[in-house]
Amino acid sequence: MVAYLSITSIGNILTTETWQKQTTHAVLLLAGAILFLSFGYTEMAGSDMWWHIAAGRELIQTKTLFMVDDWSYTALGKDWLNHEWLSDIIFYN
Repeated sequence: MVAYLSITSIGNILTTETWQKQTTHAVLLLAGAILFLSFGYTEMAGSDMWWHIAAGRELIQTKTLFMVDDWSYTALGKDWLNHEWLSDIIFYN
């Protein structure tokens, strides 16, 4: 009878541990899905992504980090160092 009680209590412990692992996995999966959806479904129309892609294209074509600002109204023709050059090249490719 004592052996039966200990096997039953061990079975309950294993069930509780399994439930905790499954719950943890479900919560992590849900958090990952929410994080993915928050980055994946943002609207790109109003973002700077298109500007970064164009800057990456310009960097590839000119093969230099030092550029002349051709895209703004107030700083047109002034020297411009693109400090986000690596990400712009990655986005363009």
